[in-house]
Amino acid sequence: MSVNCTDCGGNIDLPQDAEIGEIIECPDCGLEYVVTELENGLLTLKELALKGEDWGE
Repeated sequence: MSVNCTDCGGNIDLPQDAEIGEIIECPDCGLEYVVTELENGLLTLKELALKGEDWGE
């Protein structure tokens, strides 16, 4: 299965043995995604949102 990167539009191949919670990186721009499961049991990618410190900037 493959999906398009939401940032650069590059093709990301989702490995057959991918596990929920695994981090996959776009080979073109380096944006990171996390493997999630849809309601019908299929796997998909969701953009990884890192929670960091808020420095008030």
